[in-house]
Amino acid sequence: MIEKIIVEITVPDYLLENVKQCLQSISPSQDSYCLIELPVHVFIEVEFFKTFLQSGHFIALSWETYIDAGNCAAVLPTGVLILSLDKDTYEQLGLTGKPSMFQKKHRFNVEVNLAAPNFVPGKKVYERVRWCLKDNLPLTFKFLMSWTNEGQVSTSKLHSFFSSFGCQMLYNTEDIKQVQNHQKAPKISFDKSKFTDNGTSTETGVCDCISVALPDSYVSTLTCPEQSCSLKQLITCRWTGMITSNRILSILLTVRNLLKTADLPWVAVTVWGFTDCPVTWKQNEHGHFVSGENLYTFVVFPNDQYWLYTAMGDQDVGL
Repeated sequence: MIEKIIVEITVPDYLLENVKQCLQSISPSQDSYCLIELPVHVFIEVEFFKTFLQSGHFIALSWETYIDAGNCAAVLPTGVLILSLDKDTYEQLGLTGKPSMFQKKHRFNVEVNLAAPNFVPGKKVYERVRWCLKDNLPLTFKFLMSWTNEGQVSTSKLHSFFSSFGCQMLYNTEDIKQVQNHQKAPKISFDKSKFTDNGTSTETGVCDCISVALPDSYVSTLTCPEQSCSLKQLITCRWTGMITSNRILSILLTVRNLLKTADLPWVAVTVWGFTDCPVTWKQNEHGHFVSGENLYTFVVFPNDQYWLYTAMGDQDVGL
């Protein structure tokens, strides 16, 4: 189970110090986030909306909750509040939602657009939601929160605003490793002519390429595909925590610039999302155990070319 976001880049045959210098200014380890236990109705209060939703990008995800057994909540950067509820909680709450596409009779999803023009005090829809969340059934969760304003993560303002709830400030962690035991990797390059409808052979090569980055003592039949090459060393940089989409975009931009200045065949960027986040691709319902990893990998080549691999289930086809 992934309770925090993980971002990892893999760089073949490049000096460790050069990688560190390249990532110094955009490393997620310089960002912090908040862990707070509070009632959901706080998100619909006018003061919260004016402070965090009218400017910048706010995100909140319920922590230590399970989307397949229990209740989960999230506030997206778009200002949408999402509740994934079991049947009993849904019926007690009293808000209109939709049956889960994975457990139609046992789970329901409720969406509230906090940024909608008519979602203001005095309007019928606002007063109904406020009564349900504050008076009827005051749902409470532990939330991981982050707020980005003008491109910068501003945790101090979150910490100050929610101080009465015992807000805890946490920092993203960084782990940089250097592998020097001459790992083998398949020779890959961007070539549209090799793409097939299912992309099976290409995908296998890339996944194996990333998999062999770190050795495992377990004896298996995994072998490096042909054609392959021997790497002198491999650098992996992994960050764990509440990593914002803006920070991930900065990492991708840095990787693209690195490939323009350094003699590298490729660089891989992999992101693991929250296993129990209520939403997945394009704000669709997140199906835990059905492509519920929110996992994707960019294999970036020189000349701004890339492969993008996403973990999707049948319900995601066509997105």
